[in-house]
Amino acid sequence: MRLRPLSVLATVAALLASLFVAAQPAGAATVDTNAWYVLINRNSGKALDVYNLATNDGARI
Repeated sequence: MRLRPLSVLATVAALLASLFVAAQPAGAATVDTNAWYVLINRNSGKALDVYNLATNDGARI
């Protein structure tokens, strides 16, 4: 099957253009440790609770 020269040129141009598009660096949001956060599911209305108000990593929910 013979490819059309225009489609090959467009594909190569798109690939080359993608090399020059700068991706935004990922950044995490900061968490205020002095604030209270409430996590409520929009669909069910159920809320999450942290066992014994734990603030350590891996706290049970």
